[in-house]
Amino acid sequence: MTIGLQTDHMAREVTIVIPRTYVIFDKIFCFMFAIELLCRMLAYGRNFFKEAGLMWGVFDCTVVGLQVVEELMQTIASLLQEEGTGTGAGNISFFRVMRILRLIRVLRIIRIIRFMDELRTLVVSIMNSMRSLFWTLMLLLLGIYVVGIYFTQLVLDYRIEGADISDQATIDLKTYFGSLSPSMLSLYQAMSGGIDWYDLSTPLLHISAIQGVLFVLYIAFTVLALTNVVTGVFVEGALKSAKQEEEDVMMDTLRRMFWEAGDEISDHAGTLSRDQFKERLGNPKLSTYLQSINVDPKEANMLFTLMDDDNSGMIDYAEWVNGCMRIRGAARAIDTILLLHEVVQVRRDIDAQRQFAEEYLNPTLLNIVAAVGGPAALTG
Repeated sequence: MTIGLQTDHMAREVTIVIPRTYVIFDKIFCFMFAIELLCRMLAYGRNFFKEAGLMWGVFDCTVVGLQVVEELMQTIASLLQEEGTGTGAGNISFFRVMRILRLIRVLRIIRIIRFMDELRTLVVSIMNSMRSLFWTLMLLLLGIYVVGIYFTQLVLDYRIEGADISDQATIDLKTYFGSLSPSMLSLYQAMSGGIDWYDLSTPLLHISAIQGVLFVLYIAFTVLALTNVVTGVFVEGALKSAKQEEEDVMMDTLRRMFWEAGDEISDHAGTLSRDQFKERLGNPKLSTYLQSINVDPKEANMLFTLMDDDNSGMIDYAEWVNGCMRIRGAARAIDTILLLHEVVQVRRDIDAQRQFAEEYLNPTLLNIVAAVGGPAALTG
């Protein structure tokens, strides 16, 4: 906010002199950001880039470092200017570079986005769509290039055949399709709303009505087919990115909550007891997550039993994460196949037991009953 207000004030006054109030604010913020970064470095130590994330750590160090360098250089320039050793042109160039570097500090607002779920999801979706955007632009460029060559050659032949150069239609054709570059620009503007495509099709009708029809077909293809397909691709990519980002955040949350409790006990390090598991379910983030998948946090005993695969009374990190992620969402195809496989295996075991009982146990039991209930047995 202060950078925006400072730039607006200097633009209104048409000056390169920064008001003293904004200079003080800049120094205060520089001091606060540097101290905050230094405290995090001292707190995390060697794990700074691991805890903060490699990209975020480099980003913070770069932004704060540039701000510190900027303040030092501005202080040195001010001292030199007071002593009269600096030239006017050199000072103007210097301050111009400093103002450009100062704009990099505005990017620090991106760091706030990571703490806002909705904004983070939007930014991550946009960043992950850059690859699709690149190939979309390549496809669009290829189509415009081919159509641009056609209309450029068409207009060239029309002009060579003796078109009236004073005619308005000929002037428009030369303006819009006089060479390949203007042709491609005109075609892109026509499909993107930069210029009314009626203004482009009208001159083409002076050449032939067929050319107007071809231009309309180009507009129909790019606007109705290409853009809609591209929109679908972007929406699908954005949904996948949002889902992946949500799962990554949940995995990180589960990891933090597990180790916060796992370190509390020394004889079972890296595991959670039933009581600790109930305590973790009281975490607002996990409670919100369980409610989103229609699981009542009050059913802690049942959840603990489901996660405790080895019935040891303790769950480790793998059981904790797998259990929380397994109860999320609908059953996948592989889950159904595994369940079907287990049912078939159980059925085979039951059939084997039944066959064994029919072949061995039933005759033996009949012989025993006959032996015990017969006259010979009674005499004996």
